[in-house]
Amino acid sequence: MKRILLLLTLLGFIVTGCNRSNDEPVIETYLSVDREDITISPEGGSVDITLYCNKSWSIEGDSVWCTPSVVAGEANESGTKVTFWADMTYDTREAQFEVVSVDKRVTLVVRQAQKDNIEIAGQQTFELSSKGGVVNIECNTNVDYEVIIPTHAQSWIWLSDSRGMTRESIMLGVAENTTYDARTAVVRVVAVGDENISLEYNIIQAQRDAILISEENIYNMPFTAGELTFGYQSNVECDVVVLDQTNSWITIASNTRGLVDNLVVVNILENTISKERSCVVRIVAVEDDTLYAEYTINQMPAPERVDLGLSVRWSNFNVGANYPEEYGDYYAWGEIEPKSEYSLHTYRYWSDLNGNDYAYGADDVQEWVSLGSSISENPLYDAATANWGGGWRMPTKAEIEELCNLCTWECVALNGVEGMRVTGINGNSIFLPFAGCRSGVSLKNSGSLGHYWCSTPDNDAVHCVDYLYFGSGYYECSWDTRFYGHSIRPVAK
Repeated sequence: MKRILLLLTLLGFIVTGCNRSNDEPVIETYLSVDREDITISPEGGSVDITLYCNKSWSIEGDSVWCTPSVVAGEANESGTKVTFWADMTYDTREAQFEVVSVDKRVTLVVRQAQKDNIEIAGQQTFELSSKGGVVNIECNTNVDYEVIIPTHAQSWIWLSDSRGMTRESIMLGVAENTTYDARTAVVRVVAVGDENISLEYNIIQAQRDAILISEENIYNMPFTAGELTFGYQSNVECDVVVLDQTNSWITIASNTRGLVDNLVVVNILENTISKERSCVVRIVAVEDDTLYAEYTINQMPAPERVDLGLSVRWSNFNVGANYPEEYGDYYAWGEIEPKSEYSLHTYRYWSDLNGNDYAYGADDVQEWVSLGSSISENPLYDAATANWGGGWRMPTKAEIEELCNLCTWECVALNGVEGMRVTGINGNSIFLPFAGCRSGVSLKNSGSLGHYWCSTPDNDAVHCVDYLYFGSGYYECSWDTRFYGHSIRPVAK
């Protein structure tokens, strides 16, 4: 019985002890953070938070762009620093994390705004031919933008089309470049409201390649040897070539190249045959043989030495002419170049020494420069010798008288030009047109009279010279004042 009472007593103590343990207070879980909304700069970086918890804790979340520095920890009365880090982004993004401890949860929201940007997605420099065309500018952007074409280029570049959402394709139209200079423009793609966000694209358009020559691109050259200089303008490098290499009578002496203006010098040999000849000189771009311009050079036939059965042979056309019916040039006696005015005051071999503006008195003789008893074959005074060379000269008075006295003269028209056909004693003939004469700035008597100098001055007056004078039905050796402009028909042996 005593043993039973003892066991009951011990059992009561045990039961009483157990009841006291269940009555102890339970510790509540505490979990907090100093911020639940976390904002990271668009440029990227990190943000720290402090986590307070009296028990062990962990961070749950599966973001691929944002990671916490620690994902679990123990109780820490002073708090635990947790760092959230992210890279730069061009997209707005958000992530959620759960901080968990026993039965407590805190939601963290991490936000990162996009970094506004425009970046090149293709080429940045575009080179176009002078024909123009379309330029497709490609860029990546996450902002509204505008395309700025510089003022000076708005006449030849325009915004044609734009499409896309993230990768933009901006279409620019480019007009044909009709100028002879290359041109450039910088087109900017600029974020609306922020000019610091921009891209620049270089538009380079080639010049219109050209070779420009004079509208008068045909040269008719005398039969004599000489030099021809002509120019051209070009913005490309050019060569100058003679198309037909059999034309050995013409050679390119030089091609002086400049930035824009160029000069070509052509050497021409004497034409010794009585037939016109032609040659084409081509100015061609070095890098594009389809770009060229051409000059045509015609060389007139050589004069024929017509045998009339006289002491000399007569040319078949005048000095300055190329064919028998052409008038040719006019010369004051003793001068070797034609001019615009034929008067006393423009005559090279007279000067008003007395100051009386008169040339025909006894006191005025010394005002006329004597050129000797004949100017024949003197290249300083004989226009035939000076311009033709090759044994050609002005006829003497005796040779003109021989032409008048021994030949038959007949008024005829050659190719519509009135003149005299002079037939020699052997039946050969020449044609002398009614070329008239020049007085002052006027041409007088053309179509009705012929005035042809000889090389012999008149014996009676220093200011007079003998010349061949003829019209319909008459012809003679007469005299005229030296300063008038007359024709010259050369003779040779």
